[in-house]
Amino acid sequence: MEHVPKSKKQKLAGQHSGCMFYFEKKGRYCSLSKHADSLYCGIHRPQVSGEEERVQCPHGNHTVAKSSLAKHVKICPDYVKLKELESKPYFERGFNKGLDTKVNLPHVEGKNTLSRRRFASIQLMGEKGFQDLLDKIERLHSDLECSLREKSYIEPSSMGASNIPEGDHQRRSLMKKKHSSQQDSIIGNMMKWGFLDHPKTVKYMEFGSGKGYLTGRMIDCVPSVQDVVLIDRTSFKLTVDRNLRDKNLQRVRCDIADFNPSKVENPSAWVAYGKHLCGPATDMTIRCVANQMHTDGCKPMGLAIASCCHHLTSWDQYVGHEFMNEHDISPEEFELMCYMCAWATCGHSSSKNTLKQQDDNDCMKHEHGPWRPQATIGRARRIEIGTKCKDLIDRGRILYCRQVLEWNAADVTFVDSSISLENRLLLAKRP
Repeated sequence: MEHVPKSKKQKLAGQHSGCMFYFEKKGRYCSLSKHADSLYCGIHRPQVSGEEERVQCPHGNHTVAKSSLAKHVKICPDYVKLKELESKPYFERGFNKGLDTKVNLPHVEGKNTLSRRRFASIQLMGEKGFQDLLDKIERLHSDLECSLREKSYIEPSSMGASNIPEGDHQRRSLMKKKHSSQQDSIIGNMMKWGFLDHPKTVKYMEFGSGKGYLTGRMIDCVPSVQDVVLIDRTSFKLTVDRNLRDKNLQRVRCDIADFNPSKVENPSAWVAYGKHLCGPATDMTIRCVANQMHTDGCKPMGLAIASCCHHLTSWDQYVGHEFMNEHDISPEEFELMCYMCAWATCGHSSSKNTLKQQDDNDCMKHEHGPWRPQATIGRARRIEIGTKCKDLIDRGRILYCRQVLEWNAADVTFVDSSISLENRLLLAKRP
């Protein structure tokens, strides 16, 4: 009998003793413990006939028995965390959010996600309407010369940084070379723009900080940095915080949308920076800086953001409305540009044979189903289109910094695409 190899799910099942609910996208089982009389935890346990109905908790993604809901909502851990956050002085709901505008995208049956609505809108346009949109994007990109972005690969040592010590071995072991080279170039560009010229008097705020390794690397390079604030909406293990005990470090667990920097401890002149702020987080950080331009005692001095995940950007959060309106890009067309941004990174790790096979599969799907752009546009061409859409979105952000903030601003390529395809760094500085 021919041996059939086990799937990843089957292999993990033999090693897993907890809840047997499998996350297909994450490729792992639920980490919670099993319920006493089930293969699943309390969250994923299926409804049993005759059992009391379970309902969704309004404060989280879990369910509770219907009769216990009134009592649960008062002691729900998610509710307790929310009330604790709302009591913080720096929390101000919606402080950095954009306009609550409605974009005319079709409703989709089933999962009515933004991505599926964007794709449905493309299908409704038809092949000719979609080609007209591509022609408009091509003309605008060519007229503005958006692809002429400076390459700025800078090592901190070339800007006079201190010799980087070996530091904590556990932290170093977690650092992949590709991440450290990106961090070095971000810090090198910050030094080039003068953001680290006065490290003892400026507060450095890392947005979307995660474990804080970018800040840790910055302090390795410039040990005289004293005040740092790390902002992220999630908590992490193995953070850099323990290595910065000699610094004035403040860890802020808060969504960027609700963060008011003027209310942090000892507000002063500050610089905003971050590595790979996904989609709208980039726009909300820029808007956070704009909101503080005229606040007494809390003056933003500079901005250094490595943008990422442009396909997650949305019209209501985007700061470059004026730029898009000026060039006759409607909110609906902007949403489709965001959809196409995902094409910029598709198939980059695949072989040529694999890409050809995927293109052939797309064409076959077109022959047996409704029109879809993947069937008529080759993968290499889609990557080109996606890159141009990202260029235009970033151009709108740069012009916002120049016109609204009245700052000097530019975007540079801070690492080679072989290290990361998300290699755009937005830099802006108060004149």
